[in-house]
Amino acid sequence: MNIQKMSRVGFLLIALVMFFFSSQPGEESNDLSDSVAELIQIEQDGSYLHLSVQPLVLGLNLRKMAHIAVFAVLGSLAFLSLDFKIIQWKKALYAISVSYFYACFDEIHQAFIPERDGSFGDTLIDLFGILLGI
Repeated sequence: MNIQKMSRVGFLLIALVMFFFSSQPGEESNDLSDSVAELIQIEQDGSYLHLSVQPLVLGLNLRKMAHIAVFAVLGSLAFLSLDFKIIQWKKALYAISVSYFYACFDEIHQAFIPERDGSFGDTLIDLFGILLGI
């Protein structure tokens, strides 16, 4: 299997996993995020902090940094999935478009999940990750 096919499969797998996590109700999503925070030991004075009150790094908490990382991978996979003969800027534009479309779809999807909401701000954070990945 060549790099383009593997990248397409990777893109689809990550999109499916993201859809699964976006489908979780708010409380379930927060519990999972808190478990991750405990696992990587984000704590203050011996007690673990809920993600919403964690210290911010560059104005972003762990959840927002995860958005950047996941969408950086998604953007890079979208870019790598394209034919090498395409002009680089066209490949980048296509990869940005497809990945950002998925980011918008994901936020709209979350608006229909109990205790969740869609956020335009999150799509911008996702776009930043996409650009980093490409």
